[in-house]
Amino acid sequence: MEKSFKNQNKLSQKFHKIQGYSYFALSIIAMVLLIALIARTLAIGVWEGLFLSQLWNLEGWYWSALTVVILVGLVGGLVVLIIKGFEEMRF
Repeated sequence: MEKSFKNQNKLSQKFHKIQGYSYFALSIIAMVLLIALIARTLAIGVWEGLFLSQLWNLEGWYWSALTVVILVGLVGGLVVLIIKGFEEMRF
């Protein structure tokens, strides 16, 4: 019985180690893809870089609405960052 628990503990430790490596590898891949998307957006602009033109051209009103929501979110986020920057400059 004790050997079984020790064996299960070893397997559990190996599993968590592999899980940690997998999470680390997926995090690196996600960061590289995000950096590539940012570079693409900077190179060819927001509309083409974020594939908003393709999203806008899809059939269905909800895709157009999603495109508008993304644009409003980007502009709203930029405005909030600018306002916070001005507030910090006062102090």
